[in-house]
Amino acid sequence: MIQAIDLSFGYRNDQTILNHLDFQLPSGTITGLLGKNGVGKTSLLRMMAGLVYPTFGSIHVNEYTPQHRLPDFLKDIYFVPEDFYVPDLTIEKYISVFGTYYPRFDYDKCDELIQSQELKLSNKLGKLSTGQRKKFIIAFALSTGCKALLFDEPTNGLDISSKSEFRKIVASSISDNQQIIIATHQVNDISLLIDRLMIIDNSKIRLNASLLDISQQYLFEEVAELNNPQIIFSEPTWNGFKAIIAKENQGSTVDVEILFKAVIAGKFSYSDKNIITQTQIL
Repeated sequence: MIQAIDLSFGYRNDQTILNHLDFQLPSGTITGLLGKNGVGKTSLLRMMAGLVYPTFGSIHVNEYTPQHRLPDFLKDIYFVPEDFYVPDLTIEKYISVFGTYYPRFDYDKCDELIQSQELKLSNKLGKLSTGQRKKFIIAFALSTGCKALLFDEPTNGLDISSKSEFRKIVASSISDNQQIIIATHQVNDISLLIDRLMIIDNSKIRLNASLLDISQQYLFEEVAELNNPQIIFSEPTWNGFKAIIAKENQGSTVDVEILFKAVIAGKFSYSDKNIITQTQIL
């Protein structure tokens, strides 16, 4: 579980990027961390990994304080930044060296994922394309067995088929005691993968909720006309409107893209009553 209490962060005293955030992210979930460029998604992931420190408040990951960077913390968290460095080793050598840092590293799983990405153990990482290196490091991360996996813009640099494969291998790899946080501004790349959504805008968390809970209280569908008073947000399409309709017990599939737009526009507010959350509307 990841928990933040009154968490603030800024690179300078006069520039607050994240302002007094309170939230919990439970284990066994895949959370999409969404927001426009520059809102603090990467900074939040880096705080979770202990690479930067809060300017105020606290954050805990699996009951550890990340900034202490204790060995037991480090062996149970893996952060894949948008831009990363890998030494010019063969894939096989990289796995044999760095896999030992993670007590639950699954070598068979790693081999299987690498083959599914059309990579070979004999490939030298320095000779691979950016997209190929990203596919490898994602496969490695999913094999570590870490309780917390953090991905920053993981689909950048991947082609359409590789993005689909990313969703497939992540969905099949998570266990009940793990959690995955995926920060991105490419909503459609993860909309079919995530089961939880957290949206940041203007230094605040505007939404932090389970998509299942939202789907049971709102209907997401296309309508021909906007004559239903229960429509809380809509946008035009070529043959009508995409709409969010306030209707309970619907079991609707959540359209993450239109939900994101509604939250950013200040038209959608939802509080998950089972966790600490902060939802403020402009």
